[in-house]
Amino acid sequence: MLFGEALGQTAYKIAQKMGNKKSTGKCALAVGDAFSAVLGEAVASKYRGHAYHWLVPLKCATKKYWEFAGVSNNTHNLPAGSLVVWDRQTAHPYGHIEIADGQGHLCSDFIRDDWRPLYASNPAKIVPQIFKPFAFEVPEQDKLPYDVVVLCDTLNIRENPSVGGSVVGQAHKGEILTVWAINTTADRVWGKNSKGYFALEFTRCV
Repeated sequence: MLFGEALGQTAYKIAQKMGNKKSTGKCALAVGDAFSAVLGEAVASKYRGHAYHWLVPLKCATKKYWEFAGVSNNTHNLPAGSLVVWDRQTAHPYGHIEIADGQGHLCSDFIRDDWRPLYASNPAKIVPQIFKPFAFEVPEQDKLPYDVVVLCDTLNIRENPSVGGSVVGQAHKGEILTVWAINTTADRVWGKNSKGYFALEFTRCV
């Protein structure tokens, strides 16, 4: 599958599970997780940060995944996998980033129609920067994102994929978690969702 198609499809699935039609304020996290699901966390980690932080690696001299396609308010009918990035402004201090799915939607932590204006109020008159994906094949993924059920009494969710990572939440036996990305370390395989990382050995697919 081509990179853009895989990214667009994955972004839609993550947005659907995360906020669906309503923003949760985690656009950059969702876009990073979609990128991670397609090419791995080692690649995605170089881009992660607030939405406007993406503009630096996207415009660097060693562009590998997207090419700059210009600045435009017209985000309709973009190729699947295109990035739309809004720089920060006082009203929106972290900016915004989203992925076109090629089917008329822009996806981040929620899904919106690609012809609708993003901001009801855009006092700084920020115009989004558009990046179109290069065409290259990526390996088929294991149907990320997918759901797992917790098997142990209490499963720690950690800030980092490490047993020494700070505990930022917990899930309990029978609870359903969505795996948006996978990170393999020397000691175990970790699943990742919006809260953090959890050891997949204590879960099973549903």
